[in-house]
Amino acid sequence: DLSRLLAGVSTINVSLDSVNPTTFSTMTRRPPQTLDKVLDGISAASLSPIKVKLNCVVMRDQNEKQLPHLIEFFMNHSHRFPHLDLRFIEWMPFNANEWKSKTLVPADEMIQIIQSTGTHRLQSLQATDPNDTTRWFRIKDAPAQVGRIGFISSMTQHFCGGCNRVRLTSDGALKTCLFGNDAVSLRDLMRRGVSDIELAEAIHAALQLKHFKHNG
Repeated sequence: DLSRLLAGVSTINVSLDSVNPTTFSTMTRRPPQTLDKVLDGISAASLSPIKVKLNCVVMRDQNEKQLPHLIEFFMNHSHRFPHLDLRFIEWMPFNANEWKSKTLVPADEMIQIIQSTGTHRLQSLQATDPNDTTRWFRIKDAPAQVGRIGFISSMTQHFCGGCNRVRLTSDGALKTCLFGNDAVSLRDLMRRGVSDIELAEAIHAALQLKHFKHNG
């Protein structure tokens, strides 16, 4: 039972860059038939009380032309994926992923690609969270159970100055940016026996070093 397995979890993020089996296999280096298992898992989560956000990293000459089809797929199967939010993310450089600027698809271009078919008209939604890193839209005239469409423009319209997200890794490292190398080992500090006040001061100091923009 997924609800019991994820007890206490309110939101999960899932990565899926294409619903085309061939493209999926190329980008994930997994057999094409794996896609069905991934979609079954996303559906199970979507049908549970948990909120699901689907992350799609967009790369030129790989999956950028498939964005309208991806939206169409989840709209046509909204009974399997109710209220699922779909987020399109600009490709960012990290962990020696051989990032090249020519592969980057800006978020504004993604919007143009989606709307170029004339089928999907995007309506901008007012931000409800000042620290949200996503620009949210809805598909005009879409059924109520169809989720939002979002764009994370981390490279072309940086938002790092307003981001309040941090990550705590399984080995106790506090990362102030998912794509940065800055980290503070809270595990090592606790093993040294620092006080709660000293631990809080270390966390505060790390947060003061959050970058204003990527690599900036």
